[in-house]
Amino acid sequence: MQMLESIGAQLKEVNADGSTASSLANLSAYLTLQRAEEVYSFIPSKYDLSEAQAADIAGVFSRFDTNEDGKLEQSELRALCAKLGTDITEAEAKEAIRILDSSNTGFIQFADFVEWYIGMKPSREAKEAAAKSQQ
Repeated sequence: MQMLESIGAQLKEVNADGSTASSLANLSAYLTLQRAEEVYSFIPSKYDLSEAQAADIAGVFSRFDTNEDGKLEQSELRALCAKLGTDITEAEAKEAIRILDSSNTGFIQFADFVEWYIGMKPSREAKEAAAKSQQ
């Protein structure tokens, strides 16, 4: 979990729309955000984000969603971590996805990524413990 927090903090340093970003990258970010809003009912204000902030995060997400399916799979997560200077094994990627994947799809959906990016993603263990305490 500490590794995920560290990598999540490094994500903020990835410039999604800086001066060297291409128009194609900006289009990809826009389409990622639009898909998240339309298909997954993603609402930036739910995360206390403006549309511009959400678009910036979408730019980072789309940069690593290489097959453009709207989710990060193990290989894409490993590439993201490697780009940030942390190589992770397949087993570590699988465990990271297990922790970050709130809907148990086996992937990191955009909303999961946003929660990780902004640092509000609780571990699944914490969620399970909270659920058990409410029973």
